[in-house]
Amino acid sequence: MLKSQKVLIIQDFLEPGGATRILQDVSNDLRKYALYMWAGHVLNFHPISKLKKEFNSVKLSLFPISFNNSVFFSYLKVSWRMFWMANYKNPEIGIRDIYIFNVPFSSFGFILRNYFLSNKFIYIFHGAFDLERESRWKNFEPANISVPLLTKIRRWMVIKLYFLIQLFVLRRMNKILVHSKYSYNLVTSHFNINTDKVIRFNIPLIKSGVTALNSNENIVLRKKSENKIIFLYASRFEPRKGAHILLEAISLLKRNTDIPFIVYMLGDIDDGVYQSYLYKQIMDFDIFENVNIKRSVSRSELFKWYSYADCVLMPSLTLETLGMITLESLNMGTPVIGFNSGATPEILSISPITRKLLARHLTAVSYMNRMKWFMNLNSSEISKLKLACKDLSRLYFYHKPNVEQILESL
Repeated sequence: MLKSQKVLIIQDFLEPGGATRILQDVSNDLRKYALYMWAGHVLNFHPISKLKKEFNSVKLSLFPISFNNSVFFSYLKVSWRMFWMANYKNPEIGIRDIYIFNVPFSSFGFILRNYFLSNKFIYIFHGAFDLERESRWKNFEPANISVPLLTKIRRWMVIKLYFLIQLFVLRRMNKILVHSKYSYNLVTSHFNINTDKVIRFNIPLIKSGVTALNSNENIVLRKKSENKIIFLYASRFEPRKGAHILLEAISLLKRNTDIPFIVYMLGDIDDGVYQSYLYKQIMDFDIFENVNIKRSVSRSELFKWYSYADCVLMPSLTLETLGMITLESLNMGTPVIGFNSGATPEILSISPITRKLLARHLTAVSYMNRMKWFMNLNSSEISKLKLACKDLSRLYFYHKPNVEQILESL
């Protein structure tokens, strides 16, 4: 009976990040339903042809989005557009039986117009946007950068508004889906949401990943014959993701090993000040030969990078809710080195072998030691580590319901 009902997925915008990739997997999991997606489209992120290919089980309705200098006000524009589109004049939006939201701003605009609908509202939680902004502006901002008082006041107001918007959205939801204990605690403690609403669910791991490795898309990679250890960083360049700590760790590793290595860093930078700081680090540390920075890539290309890399680096310092980079890499048997912070330890600590991938302290020295430990493993030890990594996702999500099972229980 439920399978004949219509499900609408609403997303702020589609971009090459974890939120979009989770939606891709969820939509594949729900392909037997009457599934529609209403989302913003940023042209320079994803060509429409690729989006339609990646979301082949979904009927897509896209509208263009342009981001100005303020990401916050760009999000508000998306929310305002959602408010007006929620009057159902667009036939693709129409009244559905179940609504799945993936991020707070599109949810806010839609719910503001339809707060009292009796339909089921579900939210897939990825993180606390207010805390993420606060960490970017406060906790990990380089010490040598002074911030004017008016800027501090404006930032405080933005953080509070982020919190209130998320709180409004989460309180309206019938169910909130999280995929880690850390996320569960954020929802129930930081936002004070009733625990009965929050469910830990199983991400339908990476159905498109295996086929992506066999695609014919071209990607320029250095040959393995170079006999270098290949590390991969594939995340946004922002302070809480720890890119500056990683660069310092690379400089320390360069001085403490004779084994040749290179770190490919894939991602986009939306913070000009932080970008300048990172490039200054590369110059000051003289690590040009060990670092290769590239733009973020499509999902099929990203899976090739996972396969190509010997090890993936996830140096997130805080608020890491167990990102798709970690889950996808481990699912392919590629080890991930992370800090003992956020949700990363939840999965790496399952096995005694993979527990050694955790850096105990939030310092460059601690992270460098884990990288050096990995580089000194022999082939037999690496094979055992890769096998242990492949099992982690299965063990972590064992007995957790998937999205389809959750919908059927509503």
